This record gives sequence, structure tokens and C-alpha cells, in this order.
Amino acid sequence: MSDPLKPTFIDRLRDSRALILWMLPPGTLLATAFYFIGQAHEVEPTEEFATVISFGQQPFEDGPKPLMNVQLAGGQTQSIFIGDHVIRNCRRGDTVLLHRRGLNLRVAPEGCSVPEKSN
Repeated sequence: MSDPLKPTFIDRLRDSRALILWMLPPGTLLATAFYFIGQAHEVEPTEEFATVISFGQQPFEDGPKPLMNVQLAGGQTQSIFIGDHVIRNCRRGDTVLLHRRGLNLRVAPEGCSVPEKSN
């Protein structure tokens, strides 16, 4: 026998804050997500140079992902996920060109093959 005082699914949904999400059309949610994704890519990247300290791997569900530890111009170190072209072209101690968008830091397509800019 079921409990007569136990709230039904409709009662819980009515009291839930998630009801607002159920009421919004799916297109609205997708449009909002694409708007914020598009905003992130509108910012032009700034270039930075760093020194390669070491290479490593980070374990993931689908296998290990390669990463590179670099020392930035300010002295702080950061780990950056990298692709195969970076592993083939960069060595420890090399200067690598990085692109920064906000807090996101990535290896530029040129990687370690670009000479450092002079001031």
C-alpha cells in the first residue's frame, strides 16, 4: 500500500525550481548555450612566450592525454594539454608560442618553431 501523504511526481515538479527549465522551449536553451560559446571565440587571443619545462600525461576515461609543463614570463608554471605536432617539434628548454583567451591558454599552431619576438 502506498503512502497517501507522499508527494506525487507532479507535486514535486510543481515545487521544484527545475520547473522553469521544463517550461522553456529547448531551442531557447540551445540558443543561450551557443551565444555564450560564440562570445568566448570572439575575443582575439594574445600571444605569450613560455619555456618548456617537461612533458607528461593525464589519465582520462578514453586513455592518457599528453600535456606540457611550461614556465610563463612571470615565473609561474602551468600545464597545457597538447597535440602530437607539439610533441614532435618541442623539446625541454625550447621557447613555445602560446595563445591566451581570458584564462584559457593553448599552444599556438606554430608551437616551438617560431623565434621569440624581440622588444
